Parts: sequence; C-alpha cells; structure tokens
Amino acid sequence: MGKQTDVLVIGAGLAGLTAAWQAVGRGKKVKVLAKGWGATHWHSGCIDLLGYWPLAADTAVTNPLQAIEQLIVENPQHPYALAGLDNITVAVNAFQALCAEAGYPLEGSPEKNWLLPTAVGTFRPTCLAPQTMTAGDLSDDAPMLLVGFEQFVDFYPHVAADNLTQQGIPAEYVMLDLPSLARQRRLTSVVLANMMEQETFRQEVAQALKPKLGQAARVGFPAVLGLRGLRPSGKRCLICWSGRFLKFLPCRHRWPGFGCTTFCRMRFRRREAGCLTAWKRWGRRWMGAG
Repeated sequence: MGKQTDVLVIGAGLAGLTAAWQAVGRGKKVKVLAKGWGATHWHSGCIDLLGYWPLAADTAVTNPLQAIEQLIVENPQHPYALAGLDNITVAVNAFQALCAEAGYPLEGSPEKNWLLPTAVGTFRPTCLAPQTMTAGDLSDDAPMLLVGFEQFVDFYPHVAADNLTQQGIPAEYVMLDLPSLARQRRLTSVVLANMMEQETFRQEVAQALKPKLGQAARVGFPAVLGLRGLRPSGKRCLICWSGRFLKFLPCRHRWPGFGCTTFCRMRFRRREAGCLTAWKRWGRRWMGAG
C-alpha cells in the first residue's frame, strides 16, 4: 500500500468512491484500486434512500426519512439504524453539495421521494435526481412525449409510453429519423451522447421534434444527452427550440452515473489524494493510472 497511504479502497463503484471521497475530506492519503470501471457507469445518477417500506407495500414511500425511522424501530440491526438519521441526512446533503459544486445539481431532499419513470415506463421512487430528470415526476400527470432515435436500439419509447398510459399517465412517443444519424454505421449510446455535445446536432434534434410535440407538456429523452451530462446552456437551447420542459430517462450505459464517477475523481485530484485506478492485474503487479 505504501508508507504514504492512509486508506486503501478496493472498488470504484459508488460505495468505494464515496468512502474514498469522505476519507480525503478528513485529510487522509487515499488510493483506490479497481479492476475496470465500477457499476457507476450503469447507474441512473439518482440517489435512493428508501423506495418501499414495508417491502411488500404497493405504494412508494413519499418521505424517506420518516419511513427509515419506522424501519429502524422494526429492525434495529439494519445499517440505517447503525448509521442513524442524523448521519444519513448529513451524507445525503454532502453528496448533493459535491454534485452542485461540479455543475451537475441533484434536486430533492431526504424528506421527499421523486417518482420517476424508468426506460420501460415503470415507476421508480428516488430521493435525489439530476436536475434534468425532475420534470418527469409522475406525481404530476401532465401529458408527455417520449423521444426515440431510429437506429438507436437501447431505448424503446413505445414500450415506455404504453406502460405509462396503462398506469394513468398520458404518454405518446415519436421516433426521430435524422440525416446525421443515417451516416452512423452503428448508433450506440456513446456515439449518440458524443453527438449531443455538438450544438448543430442539438439544433437538428429540436427542429425535427418541434412539429411533433402535439399536446405534450413535457418531453422525455433517453439519458444520452452529452458525455458529461447536458450542460445548462444545451438544455436551455433544447427547451427554447422545442418549447417544452424536458426530462431524461435512464437507458443502457447511463451517462448521469458516469458523471458521478467523474466528480469524485476530480475531487481526488484537487485534494491530491493520490487516487490510483488499477485497470488489470499483471502477475503480482497492479497496472494502473491516476
């Protein structure tokens, strides 16, 4: 581990990076070892506290802290009971502050759950959600339009729209067939997210979408709008051109989760934590890069 390392963290998922970030904040020299990327790259970018309690409940928890208080009474050995309500609140607020500092704010609080649609149109309660997703809160039954892209096979808007409609949320869908996409031999979420970084492509999307909006009060895209997350300027442009509030649905390869990884790594570098990511083991040696 080395004489200059106080804390060695194995694993670069959300738990590992969070542990390392907290240790760094306490002035420790930290190294992170990971073989490949953690699960953050498939993470929705949302932070869950408690979605359902009791577990067999048919309705989602509306106030996570209140439900956790009940959970602690019924299960005093649960990790939440060992952490305590105060520490849970402090941890949630600290992570929220980290993301705000990185320019990717998470909206919400430990006292309220959002009810967001998944990529297949089911309901998902979550505590903190990226600012780009909260217009999709299903406690509001305003009609929505889900947007898919021809050739993009990681999101099927008709499935999500059908499921939402069956659950009382008016939803329709549209598939965009754009000249820029026709030139792509294989349209993956990585390719599409990279294209969304370009102002000209965002304008092409908005102009193709505007005549198809109908009565929709809000518009849902798969969460591939930029490799670093759709910056506020890009989001404002799409809202201006489309004339509707936007929301983003998680799909395969979730770039909001990738953003969480990036923010933590940036924090390590700024504080000179000595963060090391080991990509593979070669014999007895860990080959990696900081």
